[in-house]
Parts: sequence; structure tokens; C-alpha cells
Amino acid sequence: MREDLVWFPGSLITFGGFFTFIYMLVKVDNAQKQAESAEYVYEKVLSSLLVMTSGALIFPMFIGLIIGILGLVMTRKYIMGLAFVTIFLSTMSFNWIGFLASFGGSILAFVIFPKDNNQTT
Repeated sequence: MREDLVWFPGSLITFGGFFTFIYMLVKVDNAQKQAESAEYVYEKVLSSLLVMTSGALIFPMFIGLIIGILGLVMTRKYIMGLAFVTIFLSTMSFNWIGFLASFGGSILAFVIFPKDNNQTT
């Protein structure tokens, strides 16, 4: 049974990472569009502040991309160290869905992955 599900933690981690990447990309894009469509002075000031703070969202966007790539690697190679790395990286993805998917996939990897590294395919 466990041999049939070894791809599942990696796919959860991949989903969480790429969801975080796309979510942050959409947030930054919406902030830039809102700044361009501002009509009044106070809207321009507030939207420019929003664009400045959206620059901070680039960090979790790239963290999500790294998590997604590590999840793709974990669907093929069952490396326990990557599960540790994705646990710590998943705490830096600033959305709940991406965090829960990647963190849950990392925890599930400890349960499902074979204990012997010689069993990898």
C-alpha cells in the first residue's frame, strides 16, 4: 500500500508551492493594475504604497517556486532531507492553502517514504 502512494507527498508539496507562486504573482499584478487605474490623488498615494508593499511579496513568491520544484523532485526521488527542507520553507509561504498543502505533504512524506534509501526507483 505504501509503495503505491509514494508520489502523493511530492504532489501535495508541488501543489502548495506552485499555488503560493501563482497567488503571490496575482497579488502583485493586481496591486500594479490598481495603481495604474487610480484617478484621485489619495488613491494614487495609497495605491503607490500598495505597490511598494507588494515588492515584499516577491520573496514568498520565489519561496513558493522553490517549494514547487522540490516537490517535483520528491515525486521521483524519495529524499528524506528534502522533506525537512520543505517543512521549513513552507512556513515562509504567506498563504494558508500553500502552507497547509506543502506542510502536510512534508509530514506525510515522513510516514509514507520508504525507510531504506535503496528502495528508490
